[in-house]
Amino acid sequence: MEIQELTTLVKQDITALNSAVVDIQLLCNSRNGSSIMPSDTTTQFFDDLKNRLMSATKEFKEVLTMRTEVNNNFVHQQPSAAKPTVSTSASPALAWASGAQSSSHPFSK
Repeated sequence: MEIQELTTLVKQDITALNSAVVDIQLLCNSRNGSSIMPSDTTTQFFDDLKNRLMSATKEFKEVLTMRTEVNNNFVHQQPSAAKPTVSTSASPALAWASGAQSSSHPFSK
């Protein structure tokens, strides 16, 4: 799978998790219909879930930013790197590969 596809999937998962936390919180609040305010424990629980999700989202964005910077640096450095040139003449070490007989070949008789 490509990085961009994985990024899209993670973003979708984060959005789905965020929606699920809100939905569960609303469900819990509606079940506690007799009390106007949810309990401190329930509020603390959902605040903790939201903070963890926000923290994971922030870390994900930082990793994406770092990956993008590294990738951009790699792409920008690529053209400036000198590419090795291929010689058309056979070097002595590769003379045997072209079918030429050479006395320097280690397996020659």
